[in-house]
Amino acid sequence: MHVINNNPLLREELQKAGLISIQECTDEENTLFDAMVAANKALPSDVVPSETYLNKYSRITPCDISDSGELNMIVMLLLRHVQSIKNWVTYFGVLSVLSMILTIVLLLLKLR
Repeated sequence: MHVINNNPLLREELQKAGLISIQECTDEENTLFDAMVAANKALPSDVVPSETYLNKYSRITPCDISDSGELNMIVMLLLRHVQSIKNWVTYFGVLSVLSMILTIVLLLLKLR
């Protein structure tokens, strides 16, 4: 849970995948957590500061899915990122080939 608390991008991806839900804390909880922060006490492991509001907190709740369902969701996230990497490699590969062809054509024209 510590990694999720410190990484908003991971938290967002897990929320999109349906592996966690994030609920805003009540006013009483926000007051309690503000006091804890002011006293340099650690927040509970499932509580993170709100990304949109100052002095507000959110509670992270894991969703009720089976272990195999969770594993499938994580694999899906990984495959999405692998596909993104593949697209970038293809883009730069095509760009490199085009620049080599253009360089060869320009060299041949210059030699004439």
